[in-house]
Amino acid sequence: MKIGIITFHWAANYGAVLQAYALSSYLKSKGCAVEIINYRPRWAKDVKPIPFSFHIKSCITYLDELYKRKVFDKFRKRYLPVSEKEYVNISDLSLLDGCYDIIITGSDQVFNPDIIASEGKLDTAFLLNFTMQKGKKFAYAASFGNSFLADEYDNIYKDKLQDFTAIGIREKSGLTVLKQLGLVGKWTPDPTLLLDAYDNIDIPKSNGKNYIFGLLFQVTPESSDCIRQLGQYYTNTEVLRLVTLKDRIRGIKGIWHPSPEKWVSIIKNARFVVTDSFHCTVFCILTHRPFISLALNAWGTDWSERIKSLLERVGLNDRFVASYNREDIGRIIKTEIDWKKVDEKVAEWKMEGQSFLEIYCNEAY
Repeated sequence: MKIGIITFHWAANYGAVLQAYALSSYLKSKGCAVEIINYRPRWAKDVKPIPFSFHIKSCITYLDELYKRKVFDKFRKRYLPVSEKEYVNISDLSLLDGCYDIIITGSDQVFNPDIIASEGKLDTAFLLNFTMQKGKKFAYAASFGNSFLADEYDNIYKDKLQDFTAIGIREKSGLTVLKQLGLVGKWTPDPTLLLDAYDNIDIPKSNGKNYIFGLLFQVTPESSDCIRQLGQYYTNTEVLRLVTLKDRIRGIKGIWHPSPEKWVSIIKNARFVVTDSFHCTVFCILTHRPFISLALNAWGTDWSERIKSLLERVGLNDRFVASYNREDIGRIIKTEIDWKKVDEKVAEWKMEGQSFLEIYCNEAY
């Protein structure tokens, strides 16, 4: 059986490449021939040409993005079964009709119009609009990225998704979105939760350092205070952050664009993790690292839904902080996680995800 996967494998994002690795690896472990369709639309090009002005700040940003892209390209080349041919237009993808027994869209935010819409036009490739193989396409752990879908997209999504054999959704709120469209889905775990181990990727061993890892997209006075509080609790412990080239030039200490393997190692060997990243939270769970998930929504979006849904499913709601309070933070820091109970819930959900893939791969085939 040959399976094609379309996802955000091209993104210079740790969660994006690791979920692509996990889904393709799991399917290969079940005897499937798997290929990630190398669809990288023009709107997804993240390294912009160096400006003719050669403005120093623009040049630094360009070099930073270029280095980051090379780090992720190295991981993709080594671990992802990406198709040799690259596609940049949805019209080109029509040539793939009949090339795969099954086509899967997901995981990641492949259903999020805030991501897949460019210049007011929705890229329906991630809704599998390029294939006419009705009954041989489905979604696995796809995400809308929000707890609602704008009315302007209702008819498009309903029209494209009704041909799917099945729709696996990553967040519980996505089931409500589907229901409003008159569709039914299954709450399925992110692919990174499907694997029993990540032994096939070269994860560096601990260097013996004692550190707190702060991975935060939304840096706020509250998140900074949380890290300070952790530093007071865990004495003689440094704070480790990821930095950009601009940060390094300014003398800010941290790790400059680690590889995905190194990123996993940083989480795995941290003493404590503070994050607002969904996939960082996932790997804290997988590696039994104590953590706090800060979901302060400083950007005014439904940013926290994916983390909230994950923690609800594995029984770790108490690690979720949506309204900052120093006393609550202190309590969480001191509270040990019952990893046995968490592992039981993760194992149950993992089996549901694996069963979903087995059922609908076989049904489509």
